[in-house]
Amino acid sequence: MNKETYQLTTEILHTLQQAAQFFRTRSQPAYLVGGSVRDMLLNVPCTDWDIITVGDTPGLARQLANLLGGHYAHMNDKACRITIKQNQQEILLDISPLRGGNVEEDLRLRDFTINAIALPLSEVVISLTNGTALPLLDPLHGHTDLTNHCLRAVDDSTFQHDPLRMLRAVRFMQRYQLTIEPHTALMLSRDVLLLTQVAPERIHDELQAILQPPGGTTRLRFMDSHGLLTTLIPEFIP
Repeated sequence: MNKETYQLTTEILHTLQQAAQFFRTRSQPAYLVGGSVRDMLLNVPCTDWDIITVGDTPGLARQLANLLGGHYAHMNDKACRITIKQNQQEILLDISPLRGGNVEEDLRLRDFTINAIALPLSEVVISLTNGTALPLLDPLHGHTDLTNHCLRAVDDSTFQHDPLRMLRAVRFMQRYQLTIEPHTALMLSRDVLLLTQVAPERIHDELQAILQPPGGTTRLRFMDSHGLLTTLIPEFIP
């Protein structure tokens, strides 16, 4: 049987092993989610790992930071970041509370199906160590969409929950060579005016990423065809 291989350094694997042991000894469920799972499946190097759990998230994160010899920082909505430096490599663990009643409900609150995949932390460490298939929790078939290079919104209200996700869609399309599926593209045009509600600094950061070469012109054309450009910069209206 072929072994699964992923671009993880020894330092990252050791950090994940320690984190898994930390949550296991406290009988705390913990899952890798979001971009870290997506990038692992794409075999893209990743140093920023998103973990969701239950209970006193800040308290758990502080304890884990002490165990790992890392720096603890509180972010927002009870989310916490642990920064670990090992052998000149910086590893980030973002610890957040699980939303909803269970992990599937949490995944259904995310933006795109490719970001709505979870991995039980203790099981993924075993898989990474043994080179076996990852134990995906994938109720929205995000892995299939990722394999097919398809960007699909989790549900019809994705952009209404956070309009900035429209610009994230364009950025993901560029970064991972994805095609936005037809209904998600229609949602972009339908909800475009909601972008006016987003703080300018958040828009600025996404636009900077979108305009990075190569392909910046192509992405601008896509934004224009769906009304994103003229909503953000009304001066472009003919």
